[in-house]
Amino acid sequence: MGRNISQFRAITVGLLVVNGPVLALLLGPLWAFVAAIENGEIDRSYNWIGLVVFISGFVLAWLWWAVSVPRWRIWAYANVQDTKALKQRAIEVGL
Repeated sequence: MGRNISQFRAITVGLLVVNGPVLALLLGPLWAFVAAIENGEIDRSYNWIGLVVFISGFVLAWLWWAVSVPRWRIWAYANVQDTKALKQRAIEVGL
């Protein structure tokens, strides 16, 4: 690859590509479940399913993170010149 993007841009792409879906996978299913209860589509006696929904979302988010971080690292290391500084900054932001 070209090694032509800045460290800041690589980190920004990583945060959007990795953590954006993680947030959606954590909060999306739980939000949909709460909305279904509020709208009366699911009876309130099934509130316990919220725990299952949360755990499922957590597992999916963790799996996404576990797959996407190594892929992002490969891409970032191939496109940024100062890989040592990139690695340090990525650790600081949780990538």
